[in-house]
Amino acid sequence: MSRPCTPGNNSRAIAIAAVLTADALTHDRTPEEIGRMAAFFTVLGDTMALLAFDPKLQKCQEQFNQ
Repeated sequence: MSRPCTPGNNSRAIAIAAVLTADALTHDRTPEEIGRMAAFFTVLGDTMALLAFDPKLQKCQEQFNQ
């Protein structure tokens, strides 16, 4: 029987990859460096989600970059 809210294998693999990547990126870093990296990746992810949500914004960005 399938449970609708249980993540699939792909979701689990992505979660594991994220944990391993975070561990590798933060190895031998200070708390301040880790905080800056976390803030950067949050802004990066939010911007990517916004661009995916509204393709018009992506076109504006492309025009701006030309």
